[in-house]
Amino acid sequence: MDALSVGIVRRKVNYVLDADIRDFFTLLDQSWLEKFLEHRIADKRVLRLIQRWLRAGVIQDGEWSESVEGTAQGHRFRRCFSNVYLHYVFDLWVRPVAAASRARGRDPLAVRRRLRGGL
Repeated sequence: MDALSVGIVRRKVNYVLDADIRDFFTLLDQSWLEKFLEHRIADKRVLRLIQRWLRAGVIQDGEWSESVEGTAQGHRFRRCFSNVYLHYVFDLWVRPVAAASRARGRDPLAVRRRLRGGL
């Protein structure tokens, strides 16, 4: 929030877009998350452990159901996984968009709030 506050005070601002990604935690694509993590983690044992965490499933009313998308609610690394995912699908997308905007004489500022917790 500090970065946003400084950006608004020091720059001419035409508009602010505040976005909340609806159902992000429940709809996160696990296969893409695994690919993003493979890009950063070389140890196959750690990657296998993360895959097991993601696919652990849920027991509800005595019945187990497989988890094929999203991250489990209350999972210790949920926010960490989400930050990794957003880095690849949002942060890296914003950079070229901002660069193109600068080339047209604009002064864009993109700030994403990091999710706290997890690792």
